[in-house]
Amino acid sequence: MIEEDTDGIYSIAGGNAEEIKDEIEKALHHYHKSLEINTLRQYPGSYALVNNNLGLAYVKLAVFTNDKEDIIRAIEAYREALKIRTAEEYPDGYATTQNNLGTAYMKLAVFTNDKEDIIRAIE
Repeated sequence: MIEEDTDGIYSIAGGNAEEIKDEIEKALHHYHKSLEINTLRQYPGSYALVNNNLGLAYVKLAVFTNDKEDIIRAIEAYREALKIRTAEEYPDGYATTQNNLGTAYMKLAVFTNDKEDIIRAIE
């Protein structure tokens, strides 16, 4: 559950949740700025990496916002990364992003109570 994730994050930063949330939001800003340069066409590998990291940041942000939209944004970012990170061309990156996508769907299921999200996570 998302609330359970908070314990580990709080202990890392000495319990200042607002500072952590601010840092995550700064990271998100920088990832989005990076995508202005690391485009799908010009730098596909970097584009995929940034999108994977964007997804990770949105999942972490959801711990603080408790907003399912952050999880949905993470899923969108992971799907975008998978346009490049295919099993054939980038097997390690593909596996990592698929794992992250599965985790995001499990977290989404906490919000939606929809067994379809759990099935998507398993797939």
